[in-house]
Amino acid sequence: MTGEVIIISQKKLGYDIDDGVITDALESVLILSTSHEPRWKYVNGFSDSLVMSYDDVINPEDKYAYNSELAQRVAQLVRRAEENPNIKNIYSACDGGQSRSAGIAAAIVRYLGGEDLGIWDSPHYKPNPLVYRLTCEAFGIEVTDEDITYLVEINEKTFDDAIAPKRTHANK
Repeated sequence: MTGEVIIISQKKLGYDIDDGVITDALESVLILSTSHEPRWKYVNGFSDSLVMSYDDVINPEDKYAYNSELAQRVAQLVRRAEENPNIKNIYSACDGGQSRSAGIAAAIVRYLGGEDLGIWDSPHYKPNPLVYRLTCEAFGIEVTDEDITYLVEINEKTFDDAIAPKRTHANK
C-alpha cells in the first residue's frame, strides 16, 4: 500500500465517485460501517471491500455493537492491502464519516506506524472508542483504559474548543 487512510461519509464517497473526484477506487480498499442493511452500489468498484452492519455505540454489551470478530475482519483486509503493491488508499467510511470510520482509521494509522493523534485531535471526528480499541487489539496493539480516556478527553476538548463562542472586544 502506497497511499493514505481516508475517513469519509458514505454519502460523500458516493458523490465523489459520481463526480469523478475519486478515481482510484479500483486501486483502493473500502471499509464500510453502517447501521442499516447495506445496499450500496459502489462497493464492487473497489479492489477489495468489507461491509459491516453495526450500531455506533460504545457499550460492548449492546447487541448490535462492534465486536472482536468484526475487528479481526478489518485487520485481515488491511493486511491484504499491505501485501498488494497495487493498493493506493484505504477508505474508511460510515454513515456520517465521523465516529465508526474515524475509530477504524485511527487504529489503522497507528498499526501502519503513523500518528493517530491527528484524528483524535480534530474537531471533525469523534472516533468511537470501542471501535478503536477492538481494532487496535485485532492488530496486536495494546490499548489501556488510560489510553482511551486520554484520547477521548483530547477529542472532547478539541470539539468543545471548536464550538466555543468567539468573544470579541468592542473598541470604545
